[in-house]
Parts: sequence; structure tokens; C-alpha cells
Amino acid sequence: MAALTGVLLTALPALGQGVADMQLFAPGETSTYGGGVRPNEGFFFTADYLRMSISASDGAPVGFPSNGRQVWYGPYSHDMAIQTNSLSTDSFTQQWHGGHRLEMGDRWGHHGWHLGGMWLKSHGQEIVASGANMVWEDPPFGLHSHKLLQGYYTLPGSEFPSDVPPEDRIIIVGEDEDDQVLAVLRDLPVTFDDLIAESRVETWGIEWMYTYRLHSNPRGGLFEIYVGARYLEFQDMLSITGQNDVNDEDDDDEEPLVFAGPGSSLADSDWFTDAENNIVGPQVGLRWFRTCDRWTLDASGRFFAGFNNQNIYQKGTLGSRLTPGFTYAEDDEGTAGEGRPLLMSPTSFTNSKHASEFSPVVELRVNLNYQLTRAIGVRAGWTGIWMDGIARADALNVYKVPNMGISMANNRQDVFMHGFNFGVLVNY
Repeated sequence: MAALTGVLLTALPALGQGVADMQLFAPGETSTYGGGVRPNEGFFFTADYLRMSISASDGAPVGFPSNGRQVWYGPYSHDMAIQTNSLSTDSFTQQWHGGHRLEMGDRWGHHGWHLGGMWLKSHGQEIVASGANMVWEDPPFGLHSHKLLQGYYTLPGSEFPSDVPPEDRIIIVGEDEDDQVLAVLRDLPVTFDDLIAESRVETWGIEWMYTYRLHSNPRGGLFEIYVGARYLEFQDMLSITGQNDVNDEDDDDEEPLVFAGPGSSLADSDWFTDAENNIVGPQVGLRWFRTCDRWTLDASGRFFAGFNNQNIYQKGTLGSRLTPGFTYAEDDEGTAGEGRPLLMSPTSFTNSKHASEFSPVVELRVNLNYQLTRAIGVRAGWTGIWMDGIARADALNVYKVPNMGISMANNRQDVFMHGFNFGVLVNY
């Protein structure tokens, strides 16, 4: 926007000569004598309201992509289950959004220049889920190959399950030496009681082109050739928040929070990923238009050979309400600390990556103009834009504790935007 405003202000002093000869409210030229209505010359300006949709991403699981993670909801082997991701961004669909496009320029004889800019902003769409299961990559570390998402479960009796290695067993001795409690270390599930995922897209661009108008086509209509440069920014954002219910009735006793059962091993967590595609490069185009009485059919196409500088940013916090360690405390409701991660603590992180890709862009426009006066008209039409080599935020997340991460393996998706435009034109 700042660049477009600066260029417009720079060009304004040279526009006065063309504006003075516009004759804005003179009657529209409808004569067919001598080959029909002659195309206008001089300064021109158009303003369009856009109503367009942006295609959704290819979709990705909300969680580590795998066949599942082996987790325990209790101490025994029959408490084991394979946890899979219950959500995917496939639920996001294309949405219709509003935007604007402004264009201006000047033509004299066969020559001219053209400056245009557009911007489109989505209102965002959400996925809201309850009891959302997520798979996280939890690599082992240390001498005994422990993991961050492991915690202790207590069990009655005096015997350990046979599948638990000695280093994953502990015996808790009470005040009476005969009062002993056994506990085993297990891989904990990750489930959010409430999860909200929001996707938003913002795009804007600016183009400058030299134009050359050819002689009249014997079959009717005129052709114009465009050559110039273009900048286009496509920003895709994804934010996810996962929360768990907690029992905080004992806060006054300064006891650790008791989470509502197994699964709340990352309570609470949130992360935000921003994929910026900054595309710049040369552009060529071709426009054809034909006038009959007050009506003009206008069709144009552009090819933009874009160099895409991708900047990916990610930030968030995992397990903001966790207190690492195992605290055994008998009470009327059970054992505090059971099913809570032993080593995972609240972790805030910031990640970034950069890449360069080739992003070709093809744009097609079709408009039908109606001339109200000699220099003022209205129009309606359709615009379609296809681009490739675009990074989408949901496909870049690495779901790995404790700091997540960014993967550029799927940073080349195609995007299709299309919709309708309604606007006014001056001396076009």
C-alpha cells in the first residue's frame, strides 16, 4: 500500500494535462462512421470492488503425520491404545472475501503506461473441536531412552506388570513401611478438551507496465501488448489453541494442578504459523477489446514469471500449565500428579525458515463496460488468478516436542483465486 501510494503521488503532477481534456460529462460517442467508435487516449483511471474466493490448501493433519502413537490411559497393558490425529485442515474450504483494485495510466498514440494495485483480505475460518486427539513426535533421549511425554501411573497390589523395564518402576513408601504404592512410567496421550484452529489469508500486489496499442484489427477490435514488472504478496496464517479443563480447587494449598484425567499432558498450548510469499518478477500481457455503441467487451491475460522469497515464522507455547515431576498425594478424588508428564515443562519457542522458489502466475480478466458519458463508464466482469509454488501455513508445521519446528518439504502448492469485479472507469 505504501509503495502504491508513493508511485501515485509521484505521477500526479504529470496528470493535469490529460485530465483537462477529458470532458467527463460530454455525451458518449456512439457513431459507427469511419470504422466505429475510436478508443480514448490520455489519462485513465479505474476502481473496482472485488468479490473473490481463494482456494483452500491441500490439507494436513493437525498433529504428527503417522499411523498412530502407542499411548497408555492407565498402568496396565489393557490400558494401551494407538492414538491417531482426529483433526485435519481438510475441513477448511474456499471462502468468498472482499477486496479492491485500482488502476491508472496514460495513452498517447500507440504508446502508454499502466499502473495497478489490488488487495484482498480474508475474514478467516475456524475449526472448533472438543476432545481433539493429537499425535506428537516424542523422540527418546538419555541413558534409559526416556521421553518428554511420559508420566507415572500408580497401581494397586505389590507386583509390577511384566512389560515394564526396571528403570521405569518406582516404589513409593509411606509413613508406615508396609504402606507402599507402586508406579510405572508410561507414554501419555495428548488430548485437548477444546481446540480452535483459525486460518486467514491476505494478499496484495502492484504492477507497472509499458503498453503498446496495435492498429485496428480487420475483423474488429483492438489489441494492446503489455510488458513490465509485478510484485505480489500472498500471506497464509494458521493459529491453533488447545486447552484442557483442570481441577484448581486446591490452589490455596499450593498443590500442583490436577488435570482432568489422562490426555492433558500438554495443557495448555498454542502456536501460530505465518507463511509469507513475496513474489516479484517480469510480466507480459495481452488485451483485446471491441466497442459497439456504448458497450465494450474487454478481455486480457497476463503471465508473471515470479521469483518467490518465502519467509516462514512460527511461535508458540507448549504445556503452559504444566509442572514437571511426580507428586504423590492421596486425597478423596485420587492421586495428584498421576498421568502428568515427568519431564515436560512449559516451553515457549520461535522458529523461522526461508526458501526461494519459482512461482509462475497466470491472470485472466473479462469485463463488459457500459459508457455513461464520453469519459465515464461502469463495468462488471470476472477475474481469475492461478499461481504455483506457494507455501501454505498448515502444511509446514512439525509437531515435535518440546519446540515444534518447520518443514519445507511441502512448500509448493498451487492457489486459484477467482471472482467478480464491479467498478467505474474514467476515460478508458
